[in-house]
Amino acid sequence: SPPGKYRWRNPKPEEKEKEEVSALGYQLAVGMLLWAQRGVYPECSYGLNQLCRFMAAPTRDAFKAAMYMMAYMRDNKDKGIQFTSDGNEEPIVFSDAAFNPDQDDGLSQYGYCVMWMGGPIAASSKKLAHVGLSAFHNEYNMAIRHAAAEAMWVRNLLTEMGLTCFITKPTLVYGDNTAANKLTKDDFISTGNKYIYQPYHWVKELVKGGYIVVEHKRTDLNLSDLFTKPVPRQVFDALSRKLKGFVGWD
Repeated sequence: SPPGKYRWRNPKPEEKEKEEVSALGYQLAVGMLLWAQRGVYPECSYGLNQLCRFMAAPTRDAFKAAMYMMAYMRDNKDKGIQFTSDGNEEPIVFSDAAFNPDQDDGLSQYGYCVMWMGGPIAASSKKLAHVGLSAFHNEYNMAIRHAAAEAMWVRNLLTEMGLTCFITKPTLVYGDNTAANKLTKDDFISTGNKYIYQPYHWVKELVKGGYIVVEHKRTDLNLSDLFTKPVPRQVFDALSRKLKGFVGWD
């Protein structure tokens, strides 16, 4: 999605516009973009998540955005994902959630990526399951929970493969909300957390069990910022280079 451009499904397009854009091959274009995004363009996850919302009723604006993304992939067709033998041997997870409620349902976006050997092995950009009341609520209540679940999946997978040498310590999960990070370790009740669903405190169990540890990462260094909002071009370029393993992320 172009920098700073959010897209909402309402108001719905006129029937004529929907038929016209469908005839141009909107669904086919998004399907092809999805294959590329899942394979070598994780930085396009947020944009694809938005484009998929218009599959049933595509608009001219959505089609223009799809062509924008296709042009980006064309211009960067020689820039895949780079893994290195001297990259991080222990998986590291980046997590983030925005406080940008969708006008249709009030849900904000979250995202995470798992980095291993210098490159991403898993990434996701989706809507949160519940309406958040603040950035802190979105970050702790839901985003870190999903990132922690992916961390546990990677840990379990490596264990089953007999590769426990790569998970000798708690998996590091980065987040850029200090208050949300603090709540994963400390037990305290405040006006900002007294309403959090109990199941989301599962993260605390993982921290206490030594499976994960949550630490702070500045927003401008948080790779998962790419998965929660249409960031400015300079931010996109800097973070996508780090995400795809071309430069370090510290």
